[in-house]
Parts: sequence; structure tokens; C-alpha cells
Amino acid sequence: MNCVAFRSLMSEKSFRDRLAYLYGKDAIDQNVRRYRDALSKFEYYFPRNKDIVVISTPGRTEISGNHTDHNAGLVLAASLDLDMIGIAAKNNNNVIRVLSDNHDPIEVELSHLFPILEERHSSSALIRGVAARMRQLGYRIGGFDCWLTSNIWQGAGISSSAAFEVEMCSILSHLYNKGSIDHITIAKIAQYAENQFFEKPCGLMDQLACSVGGLILIDFEDFERPKITQVIPNCNKNSNSDRTPNNFDFEMFEIALFLIETGASHSGLTEEYAAVEREMKQVANVLGKPLLRQCTKEEFFSQLFNLREQLNDRALLRAYHYFNENERVQSQVRALKAGSMQLFLELINESARSSFMYCQNIYPNHMWREQPLSLAFMATEAILKGQGAQRLQGGGFGGMLQVFVPVNLINDFQSGMNRLFGDHAIHRVRLRPTGTTLIA
Repeated sequence: MNCVAFRSLMSEKSFRDRLAYLYGKDAIDQNVRRYRDALSKFEYYFPRNKDIVVISTPGRTEISGNHTDHNAGLVLAASLDLDMIGIAAKNNNNVIRVLSDNHDPIEVELSHLFPILEERHSSSALIRGVAARMRQLGYRIGGFDCWLTSNIWQGAGISSSAAFEVEMCSILSHLYNKGSIDHITIAKIAQYAENQFFEKPCGLMDQLACSVGGLILIDFEDFERPKITQVIPNCNKNSNSDRTPNNFDFEMFEIALFLIETGASHSGLTEEYAAVEREMKQVANVLGKPLLRQCTKEEFFSQLFNLREQLNDRALLRAYHYFNENERVQSQVRALKAGSMQLFLELINESARSSFMYCQNIYPNHMWREQPLSLAFMATEAILKGQGAQRLQGGGFGGMLQVFVPVNLINDFQSGMNRLFGDHAIHRVRLRPTGTTLIA
């Protein structure tokens, strides 16, 4: 499709219906403007390009399964209605060029597909890593020019980096491989780029949620072949909603999902995240296994004295969190399938308490004087008064609070959070039914 054809497509009902499916009916017009603006920017900066692909890749939220993926556990995750939109076209320069509103231009020469020390922790490293892994796996790669726009907040725990990696891989898939790369492979390529080139020891959950999309249960017992199950809640009691179970959102149960920016970024916390995984695996090693998924809670308690002799207490608390959180994910999926939203919310609150008490990933220990996420927990608990639920968003140690707010408390909740963190900090989001998607 060329630029003229895509501009025409944006005026058609089928395009607006597609946006309603991805973003919700009340967000059609604002997203039409986003796509039109992105096309105008692409045409301005890359006027010679004609045939384009348009790719949308969402951010993600972890619903349950906090710090379980790296020990072969279970995660309940979902894609969000916040996304990156990339408009791209092939070039003949063997260079990937990415321009966007709020970031410096990126240029990556594809003749050098190995990690570059000076590029660590940069977007260039992610692009280079994606291209390198695709070539290793036998896929075609090549240069392209791209205009990228995003409303996924950076450093807040909704996987802006994973979405970027998946977006770049999806563009290469559609430009050079006829869109043949499946979503799980795209996620693995993205994870490789982040692990080996960006040098962040992340699991696969973020990339899978951005790539596959929808509300999904991910079982990481086999890292090479994670089992993904689409979770379809029982919504019979809420049949007045215009959404279908395959296009599920919590608003079907009169619950609004909010993310609260607390002012504490996820950036620069690589060692904090790595310590959680490392300490859990240390417990498993003492129990004679490489991963906690291969151990039982009964074995853990029977060896508690021996474990404490060899490891620090925090490692034991984090292992205890893992065992319970893994069980909790299964209970939450059963609750959703049964249409029991009250039980589901109770389990969300249990997960939050476990993260605070046992996983201890609410704030970095060396930053105990500043605990904005803890304050957000306190304020939310006072406003909701036992209704709804709350938990940390993503890996923790800062970032966002995830809150399930009954619709009758939305005004009180927004008012209270605005006073504490400012009106820019509160975001109402919805679940998105698909992951990375070819728009045109």
C-alpha cells in the first residue's frame, strides 16, 4: 500500500471499525488523528518512499504473576490500548532509520550486527539486536525508513522497550518476510535483543504480551516453547456490554482499570531486578534444582533451617512469594472463567501484599527515604475502603500502581490521586484484544 492509498483508507468505515476494535469506540477520532499525523510526518521526512507498511504494537500490563516468569512460572498478562504506531518503507541503503517526535534520530548500519559497547542501553542496540537475531535464524533483513509515534510511557513498567523491539521485528517481518514470522518467534527475537545487545536480563513475558496480545495465561515451564492460553472470562452476568468475551475488558464488570505514575522511574534498576531472579534461583539450587518451578512449597519449608544457614533471609521470602504467586495466577484464571470478579479482586490484593512483604520490590532499599509507590498504595487503600483492588505494575522498584476501581468510585479516586501526584499522573486504560498488528 502506498501513502495515497493509506490516506484514503483512513476515511473508510472499515478503518474506523478496526480502530474501534483496537482502542474502543470512544477513542476512534483521536486515533484517526494519530495515524493521519504519523503519515504526514512520514511523507515530510521520507518523501521519496512510496510503498509502506503500518504496524501497531501495544504496551502491556501484568495482571498477575509478579516475578514468576524467570523461574519458569505462570503469568497472567494483557495488552493495553496504548501503542506504538510505525509507518515504514524499504530503502536501498542497508540502514534502518527511525524518526519520532520526542527522541533523537536513530540510524543503524546493518553491516555490523554484533554488540557495540557504546550502544548498550540504547534504542540502537535493540534494533541491531533484532536484526542480528533475525539473520541468525535465517530471516531476511534490510534497511527501512520509519516514522514512529507512541503513547506508551517510558520507564513506567508497561514495556515501552519490549513494544519497540516487537515493533521493529514486525516491520522487518512484513517488509522483508511477507509477514511470516509468528508472534512467539517475534517475542523471542525481541528478548534476545534486550538480553544480548541492550544487556538487560529480562524474561520473555513483556515481549509475549506485546506480540501476542489479548488477555493471556503464559506458562514458562518450557522456556523454548512457552504455553500461551487465551483467557476468556465468563461475562454472562454482564451481557449488556457491547464487547464480546474475545474482546474482554474489566469495564464489563463495572470496574475501571487505572495506572498511576508515581514519579519513580524503572530506569537504572537493572541490578534490583536481577537480584530477585538470582535470589530465587539460589533457593532452588540449595534444594537441588535450577529453578523454583521444579521445587515444591513443602520441600521449601522442610529445608527452611538449612536454607537459612546458606542464604540471606530475603531470598527465602522471595521464594515464598514465588510459590504463592504461581498458585494465585491459577486461582485468578479460574475466578475469571467463572465470572467471579470479587474473588479475582481479592486475589489481586493478595498479590500486592505478597510483593510488598515477601518479594520486596516496591522500592529499592537504598532509596527508603522516597517511597512514592508505597504512598500510592496507602492513598488508594484509603479511597477505595475495601472495594476494588490494587497491585504494583510490572517489575516494581518504582514505576506505576495498577488499580481496579469500581465505576461508582472513579471521581473520588481521580480526585485523590490528582492531589497526591498531579493530574498528569492518572491514566485510565483498557485491555486490547490483539498484540502487534499490521494496520496497512
